[in-house]
Amino acid sequence: TILGHTFLNFSLTEIKASTLSILTLTAPVMAAFGAYIFYGENITLVSVIGFTLITISAVLILQKKQPT
Repeated sequence: TILGHTFLNFSLTEIKASTLSILTLTAPVMAAFGAYIFYGENITLVSVIGFTLITISAVLILQKKQPT
C-alpha cells in the first residue's frame, strides 16, 4: 500500500491530476489480473465484461480530454 501511494504521489509530478484520476479507475482490472497471474484466481465472464467496460470508458474519456 505504501509503495502504491508513493508511486501515485510521484505520478502527480508528471501527469495531470485529472488524467491520473481516470487511470486509477483501472486499478480493479489490474488487481484482478495480478490475482489471476500470481494466485490462480478465476476470472469470470461477468468480470471480463466489467473490465472491458471500464477500460473502454477510460480510453474514451482520455481521448476526449486530449486537445486537438
